[in-house]
Amino acid sequence: MVPRIKKYIVQKPWQIARDLLTVAISALGVYWGVIRYHGQVAITEGVIELNSNAEERIDELEKRNRNQRGQIENLSLVRASVENCLDVFPMPAFRKIYDVDRDVIFMDEINPAYVSRYMDNVSKSQYIGLADSVAHPKEVSLEYDLHDRKLLQTMGSDIFFEQTKVVGKTNIIWERFFKWTTKKDGKTYIYGVLLPKTY
Repeated sequence: MVPRIKKYIVQKPWQIARDLLTVAISALGVYWGVIRYHGQVAITEGVIELNSNAEERIDELEKRNRNQRGQIENLSLVRASVENCLDVFPMPAFRKIYDVDRDVIFMDEINPAYVSRYMDNVSKSQYIGLADSVAHPKEVSLEYDLHDRKLLQTMGSDIFFEQTKVVGKTNIIWERFFKWTTKKDGKTYIYGVLLPKTY
C-alpha cells in the first residue's frame, strides 16, 4: 500500500494541490459562514436590544412630556392666580416693573408670604419702588437682575434656580422660582412665584 501512495504523490501532484485547495476553500467557506452567522446573531441581538432601549426611552419621554404638559397647565393656573390675586396667594410671590427709560427693574408688589419668608432687614414699604439690592445680598440681587433681564429679552417665562436668604437662616439656599413677563397698560411687568419642592 505504501508504494501506491508514493506513486500517487509522485505521479499526481496537481491532484493533491487541487484537493488541498478545495479543502482550504471549503474551510474558508465554513469559517466565513460561522463568522456571518455569529455576526448576524450579534446584529440581531443588538437590534433587539436597541429596539428595547428605544421603546423604554420613548416610554420615558412620553411620560416626561405628559408630566411637563401637566406642569405647564398648572403653571398657567398659577400664573393667572398670581396676576389676579397676588396679595392672597399662599406661596411667596412678587411683581416688578421694568422702567424702559431708566433701564431699571424695581419691585412693585410683594405678597405677605414673600414678606414673612424673605424680609427680615427691611419692610415692605422700604422695598417697593426700589431694586432687589435693597432687600437682598449683592450677589443674590445681581442674579435676580440677570434672570429678569433674560426674561425681558424673550418676553416669555422660565423656571430659575435662585439663591435666597430665608428669615431665620444664616446661610443662603437655592430655591426654584417660576417667572414670567407681561405687558399691561403700557407697562412691562415681571412676575415671580416660589415653586414648592415637590413641583
